[in-house]
Amino acid sequence: MSDRVCSGCGVALQSLDPTAPGFIPPEKAGAALLCRRCYRLVHYGSFEGTEAGADFPGLVRAVAGKADLALLVTDFFDLEGSLALDWPSLLSRRIILLVNKSDLIPPRTPRREVAAWAGALWQRRFPSHSLEAVKTVSTKEKGFGPEGGIDFRSFSLPPGGRVVVAGASNTGKSSLLRLLLGTGGTGKQRGKTAVAPTVSAYPGTTQGVTGWKWEKYGIELFDTPGLVPGTRMADHLCPACAGKLLPGRRLNVKLWELPPGGAVLFGDLVACRNLSSSPRTMVFFAGDRVTLHRTSASKAETLLAEAPDWLRVTCPECSGWSGKRLEQVVEIEPGQEFYISGLGWLGVKKEPAALQLLVPEKVEAGLRPALLGGERTPV
Repeated sequence: MSDRVCSGCGVALQSLDPTAPGFIPPEKAGAALLCRRCYRLVHYGSFEGTEAGADFPGLVRAVAGKADLALLVTDFFDLEGSLALDWPSLLSRRIILLVNKSDLIPPRTPRREVAAWAGALWQRRFPSHSLEAVKTVSTKEKGFGPEGGIDFRSFSLPPGGRVVVAGASNTGKSSLLRLLLGTGGTGKQRGKTAVAPTVSAYPGTTQGVTGWKWEKYGIELFDTPGLVPGTRMADHLCPACAGKLLPGRRLNVKLWELPPGGAVLFGDLVACRNLSSSPRTMVFFAGDRVTLHRTSASKAETLLAEAPDWLRVTCPECSGWSGKRLEQVVEIEPGQEFYISGLGWLGVKKEPAALQLLVPEKVEAGLRPALLGGERTPV
């Protein structure tokens, strides 16, 4: 069965080792298109952390090298973490940037504005690599933003052209593929119609490559494993805790006035302290399963050290989380935000502020032009 793969996650199917990826019970090996791991995830919501051990960047590079077009899926909640610095080297020269989870964008923020912001971020990071287009999309709302969907006929793809779907883990690549296949696509394996890609909130669900025929345009779509930049907060947590960082139905937004010395905690992970000599009005953004807590600087240190259950995000199984934090002192202006990749961001209203941030080591963080709300500076 080495030439057969699971339709859900792309891993090679096998019936020899129940503890290894791609396992199918021998009695079901002749017909099953889902490995046991995907079956349990789809039907019972249970996640088994088995890994195929493949070179995922190399796998994406090999598939994308033969593709005519790449759909790079990014996460509105973590655009910086979705655009690792080596992404263009892994993909084809023609890239459409898709900003997924646009249902999380507040109604007062135009989606075109978010698309333009993401395009400007791309230009800052990859000035020598242009994009074919930038579009917002929501797989929950099952549609694209005001920029419109993707008409592949406008990209002059050859008959039977190949389009690869790629991006960081947990950006919603498989959900997007489901959306596209729902408008005229079928998956085929040895003449059998395949089930749709497996979708979950756990990083690392897709572990191989699946191929799908999109009959509407006469092209092939390829789903690829999610890449792990190593710069996001979720990259250093176990799958269950990483899933808690992602917004479910909405963003967790708090507008607070912080007195001098006042602090705000992002769960048991990050602390922000107002070093200014007078109160500052600030806005904080996180996922709706992360507790944002306002307190004093002295209590913040105690809470970070003790991590009570009502505040805790991490668990003892998070072997990649060392508990070490690095101090950053920043001057932030209205129209700017301080982001913590994969966890959230914060901004100030009306007046500049001096802030002290305690951010987990190895997690990307820094100042950026404001994405949402308040006064803006051009991007």
